[in-house]
Amino acid sequence: MRKIRGLICIAVSKSGGFFFGKNMGGGRIGAFENFQTNGLTPFVSLAEAEVAKEEIRMISDFKINGVSIIHIEMGLAETMQEIYSLRRKRNLIVVRKDDNNFLLIGKLNEKFCRYPLYGSLLQDNGMQPFNSFKNAEWTAKEENRQSGCPVFMATLKIKRL
Repeated sequence: MRKIRGLICIAVSKSGGFFFGKNMGGGRIGAFENFQTNGLTPFVSLAEAEVAKEEIRMISDFKINGVSIIHIEMGLAETMQEIYSLRRKRNLIVVRKDDNNFLLIGKLNEKFCRYPLYGSLLQDNGMQPFNSFKNAEWTAKEENRQSGCPVFMATLKIKRL
């Protein structure tokens, strides 16, 4: 199971929420890159995250609603054996890999429905994971069936700073 632990910035604009992590060379010049396109790589230190937070705040779309930093811990299950080891866990998310983009999917928020798919993107549902394995598993199977993309499941723990 792949462990992802560190800090990410969450920025909110009129068009929704965005997650930012460490710049891995694929983003624009700066300290940050979209967390869902940088291989799910968070910031290692609070100092790194603070620098990125200030850079993100300079983008006009994020000036009104601001930027916050959260600590994130994910246990990304990448094999069927690892996925079924999560049966008794709560706080589960579905992770769909679409090319180099990882979509993080959690509990359905009617306002941000993705019909015909179930669940809402974490940045749109207020970081709400699934509370049962059954709902997460069903969503993962449907994401895989309808998109044809690889799909994983993960545990998610967040702490707002």
